[in-house]
Parts: sequence; C-alpha cells; structure tokens
Amino acid sequence: MELHQKDLNNALDAARKLKSFLPATALAQQLFSACSAGGGSALDHSAVVRVHRMLGDKVPT
Repeated sequence: MELHQKDLNNALDAARKLKSFLPATALAQQLFSACSAGGGSALDHSAVVRVHRMLGDKVPT
C-alpha cells in the first residue's frame, strides 16, 4: 500500500500542476489511505477488501 500511495500522490500532484482532474485516482487514493489507517500499510491490494468490510459494504468472499 505504501508504494502505491506514493505513486498515486505523485499522479495527483502532477494533475494539480496541470490543472487536471483525476477522480478515479483520487478515489483509489482515499481507499488506500483508509486501508493504511486501518493498519494495512504493509499489505497488498487485497487489503482494500478490509476497507469495504469496515464501511459495511457486502463484499463476496
């Protein structure tokens, strides 16, 4: 998660400088940040499922 968050931050920073808008990238960054805040910063993408479960979404297992 940490490496992906860094990359997403770089993409969002570049978009801001270009006065562009990347809504899907911003959403991904929010999900990854929530995952990291929940103790998943060292995990891979599958940890995003934890965020959905925390939020009460029904995620198939």
